[in-house]
Amino acid sequence: MLVPPEDIDEVMENAQYVLSGQTPYTNIYRFIKKTGQKKFAEVNGVPIMQDGKVVAMISMARDISERIRIVNTLRESEEKYSIYFSLANDVMFSLR
Repeated sequence: MLVPPEDIDEVMENAQYVLSGQTPYTNIYRFIKKTGQKKFAEVNGVPIMQDGKVVAMISMARDISERIRIVNTLRESEEKYSIYFSLANDVMFSLR
């Protein structure tokens, strides 16, 4: 998978942060598969120390594309129903 060109600076900045020995934190990055499909991954980086110096970094990535899709779908649904109810003067209900 590839990182989109517009995200490379952020990825490099976060890698430098971890390689400087700072406390690691989780980032969410966009990736593009060879097929062109877009994915999201939650990435953690941890510095590897030897004799008090950072000598390497381990990064772990977890695909969170489905979670992002669900959150976006929920947000769209909430916005849609919020608009409906804010404009309604009558009692409304929904049966599914």
